[in-house]
Amino acid sequence: MRYFLICFFIVINVAGFSQSHEPSTVQLNADYASIQNKLYNIANSNGDYANKQTAAYNSLSGFIKKYPKEKNCLYLLTDAVNLTMPQFDSLLNLLDSSSRQSEYWSSVQATKRRIAVAETGKLFPDIDLADTSGIITSTKSFRGKIILIDFWSSWCGPCRQQIPSLIKIYKKYRQKGFEIIGISMDNNKQAWLEAIQKDKQQWIQFCDLVKFSENKTARYFSIYGIPANFLINEEGIIVGQDISPDQVAGYLAKRF
Repeated sequence: MRYFLICFFIVINVAGFSQSHEPSTVQLNADYASIQNKLYNIANSNGDYANKQTAAYNSLSGFIKKYPKEKNCLYLLTDAVNLTMPQFDSLLNLLDSSSRQSEYWSSVQATKRRIAVAETGKLFPDIDLADTSGIITSTKSFRGKIILIDFWSSWCGPCRQQIPSLIKIYKKYRQKGFEIIGISMDNNKQAWLEAIQKDKQQWIQFCDLVKFSENKTARYFSIYGIPANFLINEEGIIVGQDISPDQVAGYLAKRF
């Protein structure tokens, strides 16, 4: 479950695209469930991100070629943030032209803009952020460590449900060269600071203290739903996006 900004940037809780737009055939249902499972297994498999990108692209390509008119393709592409831009554009070209009229086309375009700014396998762009004391810090200052940039908010239930798992990972790998950077979408400083304290988050925190729809960092990366994240290696290269705590732990276990 993720919180999304839709149309006029109103925050709504979406329990899953497929529940509100169920496929019309048993075969489509089965194939959609199958590719979701396949993509999950790819994301959690061994191997570098380039091989995973290729495997995910091939799986998505096969599904879209079979169902070019179905909205399920748009649901899948909205989450395909780990593809390269050529791969993403290639998949868009497989869609039926009617897809551009879908209410989810804007979400697909947002994913494309995000890939354009921060493509997995490329250098993460340096950004300046204000911490809890108002001090400006650049993400470049963390170069040399593996970092997880975590977009969250005090009002985001799914975000905060991940915190206990992230705390365990942080305690285990912090001394080995792992760091977490929290970027909150809160516009209420008290709620933000209270959530940090209640959840016992010990990593550095940043926040613009503006509405989600006005948050410059989220807009820069075309992030319209949280939780969202970037996993970045010691050289500043993006090695994963929107990955689970288990996937973060798996990556770190291989590196340390």
